[in-house]
Amino acid sequence: MNEKILIGTTLVSGYDYIIDEFLKNQRAIQKKYPNSELIISTSDNNFKLNIPNELKCKVIKYQKSSVISFDSLFIPQKNRIRDMVDGRNVVRDYFLKSDAKYFLSVDADMVYDPNIISILMNEIKNSDIVMSGYMKKNHRLGYSLGCALIRREVLEKVRFNCLIFPSSPDMPNIIEDGWMFEYDAIQNGFKIKRGVFVEVEHIISERERLGIIPREITTWEKIKTNSALRYLLVKLCILTKRDMPRIIIKKIGCEL
Repeated sequence: MNEKILIGTTLVSGYDYIIDEFLKNQRAIQKKYPNSELIISTSDNNFKLNIPNELKCKVIKYQKSSVISFDSLFIPQKNRIRDMVDGRNVVRDYFLKSDAKYFLSVDADMVYDPNIISILMNEIKNSDIVMSGYMKKNHRLGYSLGCALIRREVLEKVRFNCLIFPSSPDMPNIIEDGWMFEYDAIQNGFKIKRGVFVEVEHIISERERLGIIPREITTWEKIKTNSALRYLLVKLCILTKRDMPRIIIKKIGCEL
């Protein structure tokens, strides 16, 4: 199979330490899968990208939405997440104007096995979305839009989104884009597959990197990543206007 695939990411300030390595890795991916193209969105007009000549890449700049909040505990993290959601939707809109059948969502602070496309194409056969896990900054396995292959039919019905509620003194109430994307996809009847299929290196800073290699996930990891459970948790967040997964993690000391 040699379907056309668009690879999309959004860039915000602070990625200077990784961007050259990220672009080099994307070039390696394109060599393995020539029928792919990288799309980068950014709202940072001062961000300079040295795109290698041999890399098929389009950069789309967009206007950052202004955030007006009367929440005295509003935190910068909320602005960053909202900006990233806007950037993901810029790339989504570009994708839907193309003739590509699949969208590969990646994060610009990660590098991937150059065979990522063929690996995930093999895994998505009986699903609509396949997410490969990676190590988060808290040194735990996580799933999100940092490594997700998505069929066109999904993005025709689902936009990227996040929910931001008034903060509490001890908890910024944000349902992030990865959780909301899963929730909206399930609501539309799409099937999600999760596992650790791809070698991914998460570059946390110039000094710290967290890597993961393909492996079988444990029974406990399967329980935590069950689609029905995650769907119900987001539903609970919407009803309570609180980030319930984060609150549960804080209370019982484990990761969902």
